[in-house]
Amino acid sequence: RFPRLRMVAAHLGGPWFDEAFMMARVHPNLWLDVSSGSGWAPKGMDARYFHQKLGWWNGFSKLIFGIDLPHTKHRPQTAVKEWRGILKACKVPGTAQKKFWKENAQEILGFTAKTQRRQGK
Repeated sequence: RFPRLRMVAAHLGGPWFDEAFMMARVHPNLWLDVSSGSGWAPKGMDARYFHQKLGWWNGFSKLIFGIDLPHTKHRPQTAVKEWRGILKACKVPGTAQKKFWKENAQEILGFTAKTQRRQGK
């Protein structure tokens, strides 16, 4: 009923990770955010895991970086460092990395280069 509706599955769709990865693969208007208060490594979700789940279909371009951690004890910096390591280990191309860090969120929110130029930014 709503073919243009854009959706983001928070926390990679957990606890239904496999289903969320498949849904993001099939549906162009579905993205997965990677925010997690406890990080992914303790759940066994390291670079190898993400490469297995996302590497073969360029799924990294369907992820959105997000942080739901308080700004204490350098937690946001730790999340950024963790994801930089995962992206590097998985050899994610620069175009997919740009989507991950910024461009997917801009697209979902309607902030494109064209709209920014119109707004004088």
